[in-house]
Amino acid sequence: MGEQAAEAVDMTARARMREAAMRLFAEKGYAATSVTDIAKAARVSGGLIRHHFGSKAGLRQACDQAVVAELAQIKEQNLARMAKGLEPILDRRRAELGRYLGRSVLDGSEFGAQTFRNGVDLLEQYFRANPVTGVQDVRGFAAAVHAFTIGTEAMYEVIAAALDADPDDPATLYRVHHVAAQVYSSPITVPGIAEVRPGVPADQEGTVA
Repeated sequence: MGEQAAEAVDMTARARMREAAMRLFAEKGYAATSVTDIAKAARVSGGLIRHHFGSKAGLRQACDQAVVAELAQIKEQNLARMAKGLEPILDRRRAELGRYLGRSVLDGSEFGAQTFRNGVDLLEQYFRANPVTGVQDVRGFAAAVHAFTIGTEAMYEVIAAALDADPDDPATLYRVHHVAAQVYSSPITVPGIAEVRPGVPADQEGTVA
């Protein structure tokens, strides 16, 4: 086998290990996933994983970097489509990446926390430039919207199951995103809730530790 061919095989194995890790981290969480689990899913040895990534933590870092890069590429493509009046592309891959991000946030990883904060920062900038009627706590609103988005992506398969729908069917993905968009455009509120101010209700003062 030539040097270039060997390098190509090596990169293919590396990508396979990373993809297996991304899937398992999203499904089970980082702590519950072992190097052995990843090696089995990628059809390689645990030693090969350590050779390429050094440790499970090193592999997670590689996954984090790959997810950020791919999401940036998808965002760029969708912005270009929207500039032409076309709808953004929604596919299972985007859902998988979103699920990975959601799990990272729930796992309490530094990457997940920072990625979530970055998303809130961007949404806050957007909502300050494009105010939403009745919203005074812009930062809080941005955080809630981002949490809703991440939660929907992280729980995609659970939502599909609740709908008795096939998560691998593109129609299911579009259905979930369409309903989520309806929640944004037609929020369900309790009468008078918009007038409620942050803080502890007067009748509950002193009851919160």
